[in-house]
Amino acid sequence: MTPQAVDLVGCSASNIADAAWSLEHTLEPISIDSPVPGQDRPLQQVLPDTHTPGSDAVLVQRTLRRHIQSALACLTPRETTIICRYFGLDERPAATFAQIGCEYHLSRERVRQIVQEALAKLKRHEAIRLASLEQ
Repeated sequence: MTPQAVDLVGCSASNIADAAWSLEHTLEPISIDSPVPGQDRPLQQVLPDTHTPGSDAVLVQRTLRRHIQSALACLTPRETTIICRYFGLDERPAATFAQIGCEYHLSRERVRQIVQEALAKLKRHEAIRLASLEQ
């Protein structure tokens, strides 16, 4: 049962015309699983996937990852491991100084010192400057 314009707005004459126009120009809802007119595939396959990153985002991510790897090369293996854990660069969530300290049997303060020293090295590294220039 479709509503009438009078049912939508009550008794106001000026609003009845607007409601009637809206009812005439409103499309019927369609299912995302129904086939697209003139095609054999459903609407879901035609709509863009918003969960997949675009090619430009993938390219930026890849370039940034390459610059990060180049910059991390100036650090010792221990510093690299701790920086990656602290900032979540190793496909794991970022960790606190205390969490990193427990994993590597270090005090929270020692982890903080290692992170501070590593960041100072990274600030001087050329790859970081190049990455910031590209963006």
